[in-house]
Amino acid sequence: MNTTSELESILANKDLLRPYAAFIHAPPCLQALIGVSETFLAMTALPGFDGFPTDAQQYIPVAREIVSRCIEIAKFLPRLAADRQNPAVRVLHGIIGDYPIYALLYFRCSANWEGFLRLQQAILAAKHTPLGPEVTLKHSDFQSFGLAVRQISEVSLGRSWLESLDQSELCSLQCVKDKLRAFPNWIDDQRNEHSLELTKKEKRLINQVKNAHLLLNAVTGDKIIRKNLIAKRSAGIREALGTRGRSDVNPHDFMEIRVLGDADDPQEYPEVWALCRRPDNENTKRELEYLGVESDEATDRLEFIFLSCRVASGMAEAVQAKFAARGAAKKIEMQNQFLPMSTQCLNDEDLKNLTGIMSNLSEAKEQPDLGLVLRVMLATSSSATRAQKMRVLQSNGDIPAAGTIAYDLTTSEWLVPVHDLEFKTVTSEACNGVSRLTSDTHLRLPDLFHFGQRLLYSFRNSVPDYPFIEINWIEEKLRNKVENKEKSLTLARIERAIIFRVASQVEPTQATFMLDKYLPPSSARRYYTAISVSKYRDVYAKACAEIASITSGKKITASWESHSREIYIGARYCPFTDHIRDVVGSMKSALKSAKACVQRGKTAWIKFHNLYTIYAIYTQGFVTAIRSIVEPFVNSGQMSQSLGIAIFRDKGCDDEFHTRTVPLHSLTVDIAREYERHRSLILNRLEDAGRIKKNRTSENDLPSIFLINQDGVWVEARPSAIVKHLNQFTPLPLNSNRKYVRTRLLEMGVSPHAVDTLMGHANRGEAFWEHSSTSCFYDLKKEILAGLDEIVIELGLCVVRGIIR
Repeated sequence: MNTTSELESILANKDLLRPYAAFIHAPPCLQALIGVSETFLAMTALPGFDGFPTDAQQYIPVAREIVSRCIEIAKFLPRLAADRQNPAVRVLHGIIGDYPIYALLYFRCSANWEGFLRLQQAILAAKHTPLGPEVTLKHSDFQSFGLAVRQISEVSLGRSWLESLDQSELCSLQCVKDKLRAFPNWIDDQRNEHSLELTKKEKRLINQVKNAHLLLNAVTGDKIIRKNLIAKRSAGIREALGTRGRSDVNPHDFMEIRVLGDADDPQEYPEVWALCRRPDNENTKRELEYLGVESDEATDRLEFIFLSCRVASGMAEAVQAKFAARGAAKKIEMQNQFLPMSTQCLNDEDLKNLTGIMSNLSEAKEQPDLGLVLRVMLATSSSATRAQKMRVLQSNGDIPAAGTIAYDLTTSEWLVPVHDLEFKTVTSEACNGVSRLTSDTHLRLPDLFHFGQRLLYSFRNSVPDYPFIEINWIEEKLRNKVENKEKSLTLARIERAIIFRVASQVEPTQATFMLDKYLPPSSARRYYTAISVSKYRDVYAKACAEIASITSGKKITASWESHSREIYIGARYCPFTDHIRDVVGSMKSALKSAKACVQRGKTAWIKFHNLYTIYAIYTQGFVTAIRSIVEPFVNSGQMSQSLGIAIFRDKGCDDEFHTRTVPLHSLTVDIAREYERHRSLILNRLEDAGRIKKNRTSENDLPSIFLINQDGVWVEARPSAIVKHLNQFTPLPLNSNRKYVRTRLLEMGVSPHAVDTLMGHANRGEAFWEHSSTSCFYDLKKEILAGLDEIVIELGLCVVRGIIR
């Protein structure tokens, strides 16, 4: 039975449901129908919109019944609920693009609510306006209009514009069109009056409002001209492996680089790729979204490894392919064990030869710019193409374009684009004040190679904005200048000289973020690391000083001025220590209050149990770094206290590939023991209430940790259930504790290998039990537990006693 049929079975006005759904262009799943119906009733109660379909009146009874019985319907069909605690884009995930009219009706705006209702009336009126045979509307017209109206409600400048209007000024499609056309002029007036600088969001809003005119022009009789665009591939499917290191094959599968190759020496150093799969189960994807995990983080463990090479036919092909596959796996293991050991690195002699080549090219009469391009490639880990497009900033306030490198002549700094994680889910603005902001597009790095002085000298103090853009065939020219017979000096090795040194000093993840060059070992780790800019500048300066010392033959020390404002680069939703401490304190206070009421009311123990469960999950997560996809808690049955380890499987799959072993902290044991004592008493209460069998064979019939809904029925502690209780304490998803643990341990100086052992981040050849590993688990354990001890003290984590009887 589909959702519509299920809803019809409980409605008195069931005959109106299907035509009503068709009228508001609802999806088959009727997702968030209660919220949409609330808006529908408000629109029909607001008269005076010329052209609003009169047929809407006949659907008021069914809409009113849905809203009046919202609690009952939400229990029966949870997806229909109006979950106003979560952002609308999350509630409508998966249907906004396909059902733009329906999706817009769910949104609300606190600024000039009636004015916003007029804009919602407009899209419904446009859909039901009769059109002549010469006029055609496209799905994209409604998408553009819906997106513009949504952005008006989300951007502060858009809300200000809406507040400046009276709803009577938006009384028809023509009036709405006129007001939207005047929107850019209103923005200009505000800028001139208040000396405003537009943000990126505000600039996007203006462009989107302009795009919304097409729908209104068509339904109001204006002539519309559509561009005949050449069909092009989807932006989401990338066929070339660029700086992100991956290429989408289809929505579920993607290729990812596992070993960096050398285009100038492909036989000796071929690229090794892997074909990976994202989760395709809808329930799993929904739980991942509630948890705050990107789909690219939760890839399938089964991956197909291959490299590009030519082989002979027949039997020789089979034999060579088998050895190639083994060789590919070995290359991955070798690279992941210690990236700088790769023979693709430049040794001291190579660096001295490169310095000589750059100096000779700079002094040559013919194209001295090539020497400067090589210096850009070396200093910013850029390809020849990216270095060629470098922009020179010559005054304060200049900003380079996204994804491009620049050099600031006034401050003698490089501006390198920050590695973009390309999040597929919308970032919650509510999290900005409690977590590290990582929204900067460029990272400023000190120039220790005196590039600015060389640039001014080469161009005789008259430097163009794009000094190298007119060089033709740049890669071929550079390759002819630098390559030698031994191929020890290639463009790829020059490009990776700095980034490999940075990776050796810290880890590949931070090197990836710093220089916007994807290193395969950083794959999942990127989503859990948010380091300060000052740390990045320190590491970069140290790597450059090492190279400068080698090439000059004398000791070079790095010195630069630090920024007063602390900025972070990396993953989103990494919480501040103070915020976590406040959350833990608030949870303790709430538990104390709830515990005092346990004996007074019949259901007070349920509230206490849910709070206590959330506290146990939240606090234990900081010492286990457990993923909360399957079960967010480590119980006593998953511990070996004599060995000091915990063994658990914490990913949403049925195999054992994701089982991992982590050091066991004493707080993990204490929290688990107390919760299990509390759980035993809760099971007795559920048994007395008739919610579980009295003759159950053991307490293991239920999950080791669970919540209880308002009907007194136990439910699994999955992310979608946890977030409803956790949101009263923090807007951050539960997965943010893993981001904090990884980042904080790295800041404490814990080795990346030890941190990854706790986090479960181990690529092929990296795990402590791999044959190629030289690490001892007990050494790693000692290091990890010392760091966790500090975290426990910083956050004020402790055991709270559960229910007494």
